Amino acid sequence: MQSITDLAVGDLLNTVDALCTAGTIRPVDPPAAIPHAAALNRRIRAGATVINALVGTHGAVMPVESIEELSHASMVRLGIPA
Repeated sequence: MQSITDLAVGDLLNTVDALCTAGTIRPVDPPAAIPHAAALNRRIRAGATVINALVGTHGAVMPVESIEELSHASMVRLGIPA
């Protein structure tokens, strides 16, 4: 990546995020313990919060259009509890 000129940190992070969401790369760090994520994700889906991203074992996942667009397989791969 060092050979690419004018690559901002945000560009690299967006690229990595997209590749992870597409399932072409996986995080190296072990998944985090997220004991309250399922309850928070239920509230997010119900529209009870202003947050528009779901919480997974590797961080927050923000779908492009809506939370409902994530398939069950994608949610499992990204570590997002139902």
